[in-house]
Amino acid sequence: MQLWIYYWIMNCSFFRELESPLKDIKEIITGPDFDKSEALEQQIELLILKREYLYNLILMARELKMLGVK
Repeated sequence: MQLWIYYWIMNCSFFRELESPLKDIKEIITGPDFDKSEALEQQIELLILKREYLYNLILMARELKMLGVK
């Protein structure tokens, strides 16, 4: 697979994981001001925040389980 195709697929995957609609993704990545490097940096930061959010949800669920939810 050519590198640019792989890049666009992965970029779309990152946007989708961050719950961006496909229509918005297309407009973003085809826009004249789209900066690949900046977008990747922002995606990494947002994915880290999402990971931390999910980790905290898991901790809360485990605490509830330990308390014995009936």
